[in-house]
Amino acid sequence: YYLILNLQYKINWSGGEPTLWKDFSPFITWLKENYGNNIRQMGVISNGSASTKYYEKLFSNLDYLTFSSHTEHMDEDKFFNTAKVCQNIARDLNKSFMINIMEEYWDVELSKRLIDICNENNINFNVSKIIYNRPGSRTYPIFKMNKTLPTQVVNEEIVEEVDQNIKDYLNISDLNLTEDKNYNAQVEYSDGRTVKVYASKLNFLELHKFKGWHCCAGSTRLFILPDTSVWSGECQNDLLGYLNDSSFQIKQEPVVCRRDTCTNNPDDI
Repeated sequence: YYLILNLQYKINWSGGEPTLWKDFSPFITWLKENYGNNIRQMGVISNGSASTKYYEKLFSNLDYLTFSSHTEHMDEDKFFNTAKVCQNIARDLNKSFMINIMEEYWDVELSKRLIDICNENNINFNVSKIIYNRPGSRTYPIFKMNKTLPTQVVNEEIVEEVDQNIKDYLNISDLNLTEDKNYNAQVEYSDGRTVKVYASKLNFLELHKFKGWHCCAGSTRLFILPDTSVWSGECQNDLLGYLNDSSFQIKQEPVVCRRDTCTNNPDDI
């Protein structure tokens, strides 16, 4: 459908870890060489476990690269040595690189240290709030996983304390948003001020309660389910139709959001 209308794709590869697939980098090269004119933007989210040589080759065909840090299974020295190389590549090629620090309540001190290392090395970063009560969310460290581990109920007070701890450490509040070097959303205040931020920050500060706002999901982003139904974003605010009978139509103008809280997926925001 996009090819027929001569529209361009925005592609984000994430995981599981995409770099574990041996054909991933050759595939990205092939995709760029054969369909580069149909790609508006393409990026990868990785855990930083591949080699610097691998990322250098991969980055040549990308617009942005994001490392996502998970505190309980990262080699800190290797992670940041590779991140520094990728940051330099991004600057040389005028592309974007950043680290997405996952806010994991079981090791808040390590999260703080990761923030400090990013600041010391002038590496762009963002802190992502994890929604622990979301179905499928992991509520415990990987090293505690075993077959006998019962379903864990997270103490919301502990999570809220961690949230506030990191907010205080970053010296940010709900009304004090600072502009991000990498951004994918723009906030407009009632007095006309605007600030460009990374959308995950809105989730982290719980500013993603958007019922009634005008949203472009369905015109700039589609969400397709296995039954071929096409929706306006992961939030599934509007059913646009079905692929198997060509009944769906891309929205031509923003729609009014009917949800109390926007999806945790920053691409929708």
